[in-house]
Amino acid sequence: MKDDVKDSTATATTDKKLKTINPTTEEVLNEYTIISKEQLNDTVKKSKNAFLEWKKDIDKRADFLYAFAKELRKNKENLAKTATQEMGKAIKEARSEVEKCAWTVEYYADHGKIFANDEVVNTDARKSIITFQPFGVIGSIMP
Repeated sequence: MKDDVKDSTATATTDKKLKTINPTTEEVLNEYTIISKEQLNDTVKKSKNAFLEWKKDIDKRADFLYAFAKELRKNKENLAKTATQEMGKAIKEARSEVEKCAWTVEYYADHGKIFANDEVVNTDARKSIITFQPFGVIGSIMP
């Protein structure tokens, strides 16, 4: 994917744009406004608040993940077409990529309870336990 950042006079909400360009035709597919630092911080704050709820109910989390996987599959053709246009990926590979993403989401929905269980391990100590505690929000910014 070829991306160009157009820098106008940046304001608090930012006038910077990110263009998505088809690598084959060099056609501009879309333009996105780059969010400001304040907008980013607000999004992170909302995510942290959501995390506090998510860590309480693993079944609710799994239900959301199953619904997300279903949406990925429902929109597979459109998502694959977008990947093809934006990255030059072959459509067959792009469809497989969407399916792999849906499968991965379902994997974590299926195994969430297992991942959350403490694990007793043999050591010289009277009792040793590995406990899995959620870290919180993980951000990934990918143009």
